[in-house]
Amino acid sequence: MNKTTNEVFTIPVQDEDDREWSFEDALSYIGLGKIHYYLTFIGGLIISASMTETMAMSFIMKSAECDLSLKAAEKGVMSSIVYVGIVSMAFIWGYLSDTRGRRKVLKWTLLCTSTLSILSSFAPNYSSFVLLRFFVGAFLSGSIGSTYPYLGEFTPEKNRQMIMSLASAFFGLSQLYVPTVAWLVFSFLDFRLSIFGLLHYRPWRFLIVLFALPGLIASIALFFLPESPKYHMAQNNIPEALKGLEWIYKKNIEKGKLPIKKLKCETNESDVSKRKTFLQSIVTQALPILKPPYVKHLVVSFLIVFAIFFTSASLGLWYMEIENRVSKSTIKGTLCSVIFPSKISSIMNSTAIQNSLQECDETISNDVYAPAFILGIFYTSTFIFITCFLNCMSRCFISGLFLFTSFCCGLSLFWVTQPMVTLITFTSFLSMSGPIVSVVTGSAVLLFPTNYRAMALCIILTMGRVGSVVGSNFIGRFFENNCEMTIGVLAGMVFGAGLLNILLSFSSV
Repeated sequence: MNKTTNEVFTIPVQDEDDREWSFEDALSYIGLGKIHYYLTFIGGLIISASMTETMAMSFIMKSAECDLSLKAAEKGVMSSIVYVGIVSMAFIWGYLSDTRGRRKVLKWTLLCTSTLSILSSFAPNYSSFVLLRFFVGAFLSGSIGSTYPYLGEFTPEKNRQMIMSLASAFFGLSQLYVPTVAWLVFSFLDFRLSIFGLLHYRPWRFLIVLFALPGLIASIALFFLPESPKYHMAQNNIPEALKGLEWIYKKNIEKGKLPIKKLKCETNESDVSKRKTFLQSIVTQALPILKPPYVKHLVVSFLIVFAIFFTSASLGLWYMEIENRVSKSTIKGTLCSVIFPSKISSIMNSTAIQNSLQECDETISNDVYAPAFILGIFYTSTFIFITCFLNCMSRCFISGLFLFTSFCCGLSLFWVTQPMVTLITFTSFLSMSGPIVSVVTGSAVLLFPTNYRAMALCIILTMGRVGSVVGSNFIGRFFENNCEMTIGVLAGMVFGAGLLNILLSFSSV
């Protein structure tokens, strides 16, 4: 295997055993190879798990409402309970990932997530279902904050952002996987199996199992992968770090022995031995990122992610409903003039009234799948573009380009009147901003030291989840009564994220 990086780091043979390599120089010497793409695939599956488990309810609630006797308020709890679980445990998992290991946290939290998700498909009633989904979110948060550090710490610095963006493309692929699987299950499967008289196992329950597969596959694969060598370096475990580098080298080259024998110690050993009690360890772990110079990186990063989730994730919950009404409307006008008369929230809340007047209706129209496919295609295309151009464009430029383009698309919703143009503009508004989360988190991997990286990312991504909850409630409260103001605030949040992105780029210099 030819690697241009080898030419830079080639040294005389007689000096190889004596040289102390920095960890980054060692990764650069090994270069990028096939094992990195395999790790990217596994990282992508983990990212897919975070998407399928959170998106699942939008396709399951309609079919589950009869079996679980759901009312409007209970549907709201079901759609948000996973996010509540994610926020509740994110800080703890970030601490454990930094102090006990990335791989250990990833494999066990993913395995628990998938197991609990599958068990939730057997929940006989609403209360047990919500409880299980809460714990799905609680364990899912462990993998959300650890994936990027784990993947990035195997990858040479010059390829790191590209690899993480490639893994992030699974966000878009997940948005294709979820509606595709839902359409196949609901279109071609129709069964009703009684289990001990406690529940009837039906297609919507089987769909939950299919949504759990990405996380289950990734958790099994992690049992056969090593711990991050960079994590071992942070723990002053040089022999294990060398074993990790040797593993990467052999998987890429398939023959020969890694000439790197010594690594420079990059961590003060006394810092590792400071940790005594659990609470003292948490304080020790958290304080450095809450002080200069890291606190400014943390604050700016989580404000950007909060703003993006506030817009793209929360509005995404309304996407299928809004696009269906735009495509079916005979009114020619702007987005707000088309959907305002339809009283979105009134129609959504009328389900409870209809259920009291007639037999429960759990049928799902095929019209709900097309908008989901369109959004998934846009998201995937954006991720692919970002991945292709990260090596020749700066992260700041790409982030700014997409965020300000998204802002312009949001503003144009006040004027465009053609239904097809409205669909494309509205979809671009979401898909141009959402993928930038991967660029921001990729930058955060570079901004924080190994010892505090996972905790920082957990805080950043947790704020993102909080943003989606706040944004969803904001839209639900104001969208119908003041559509134009709501769109303006959402576009303004994206614009603010673009300005903060410039500030983050100066912080990373």
